[in-house]
Amino acid sequence: MHLQLESRWLLCGFLGCLLASTTMTASGQDAAVPAEPTPAAKAATIHPELGPVQKSLSVSGQFVPESSKEIMLELKALTSLEVVEAVKHGAVVRAGDVLITFDAKQVAEQIGQQESALQNLMIAIEESSRESKLAEAKEAIEAEQAELAKRKADEDFKFFSETQFPFSEKEIEMTLKSMQDYTDYAAEEVKQLEKMYKADDLTEESEEIVLRRAKDDLERSKFSLEEAKLNFAKSKQFLLPRSKTDQIIGHRLAELALEHYKALQPLIKAKREVAMKLQKLEVEKAAKKLEELKLDLTRTKIVSPADGVVYYGRVIDGKWSGGKEASSKLAPHGSVMNHDVVMTIVQPDKIAVRASVAEADIAGIAPGLRGHIAPTAYASERMDVVVRSIDGIPGEDGTYAMTLDLGAKSAKPIVAGMTGAVKLTTYFQPKAIMLPTKVIHKDELDEHKRYVWISGSNGQPERREVAVGIEVGDKTEILSGVVVSDAVLLDKPAAEGAK
Repeated sequence: MHLQLESRWLLCGFLGCLLASTTMTASGQDAAVPAEPTPAAKAATIHPELGPVQKSLSVSGQFVPESSKEIMLELKALTSLEVVEAVKHGAVVRAGDVLITFDAKQVAEQIGQQESALQNLMIAIEESSRESKLAEAKEAIEAEQAELAKRKADEDFKFFSETQFPFSEKEIEMTLKSMQDYTDYAAEEVKQLEKMYKADDLTEESEEIVLRRAKDDLERSKFSLEEAKLNFAKSKQFLLPRSKTDQIIGHRLAELALEHYKALQPLIKAKREVAMKLQKLEVEKAAKKLEELKLDLTRTKIVSPADGVVYYGRVIDGKWSGGKEASSKLAPHGSVMNHDVVMTIVQPDKIAVRASVAEADIAGIAPGLRGHIAPTAYASERMDVVVRSIDGIPGEDGTYAMTLDLGAKSAKPIVAGMTGAVKLTTYFQPKAIMLPTKVIHKDELDEHKRYVWISGSNGQPERREVAVGIEVGDKTEILSGVVVSDAVLLDKPAAEGAK
């Protein structure tokens, strides 16, 4: 088409020149007069095309259940149960059908053990209660004993300070004085004997014996006096002051013992009461656990909450997850942990479509947008879909989740978990102005601006800014700036191209 238009322009230019030459000759002018310069050939142009334009988006989709019930193990006391039997993946069930049977013997054994443990705790708390009553009775007697001990200490210390200590001081002085007197008496006796024996008629031998005995007694008395003086000095300097200090310390210790007893008894009583409370809490916990174990025993069979089809695993963001793991757990002797979702009951007649849209494509997606899905299993089948919603924030992979409603039910068996190719018409303009993308130029100073060259009314090139829409193939939609009647230059003018 471009070549045809260009040929027409060249042909018209040639015919115009020929006509002008003929006219000048016919009017009688001199043929020898030089002719005017021949105008340059016009630049090749093209007119914008008008027609429908649309943009489509193709994404992978998955058929998901509209109505489903997740089946999980919900225990109170235990953390897992052993599987005896479970319905197979894909089984059709009705509400109330048994889905999973767990080993109840293990639970019953734990119930028996817990009952024994609770009984032991009850015995222990009764024993503690009786011991507490006995301790309270003993504390009353011990309080009297402590007061009595303190009173005795006060009396003993008062007696020692006021009577015994002064007497002890007198006693050591008296002992020393007695020994001094005894020695003096012995010395006087020796002296008198010596005088008497000189005057009497006794034989000399008898005198010597008596005198000798008196002298020996005097020597012993002197030694005892020396010892008494030593004991007096020791008692005066050390023994009596120490005994006084011991009495003071003993009395103070007796006071502290009573103070300690009075201060400690409330703490001992409080500690005993706390211990009793803790025992009661243990009993309550054991009783609660027993009740929870009995409740867990009732959950060793899980029944279907609704009619539907059994799917192992669960639906996460429109995708089935954990099916293989669930299959292993639900095998005989497999173990299911508490709060594990191991299967999902799906109502097969209520199906929707889930798909993920890249961030670059979400601008054209809105609720109500229509399209179709081609199931992977039936490539030639087309099912109408309508966008129900699209998430406002991206998922972990940066895409936006979209939910679509299905139109008429397919004649083919479509079930949750199947996949398909979703195609949506994200843009449609029945009367769009289109130009070849190559005739649209970018502004050198602002790459976001676009412009074209058109042939002006005087035949001179004219720059015209345009607003562009979507690109389809090698053509671009023009939103504003030109109309269908405008002649758009295929190439930049010579002067512009040289820049």
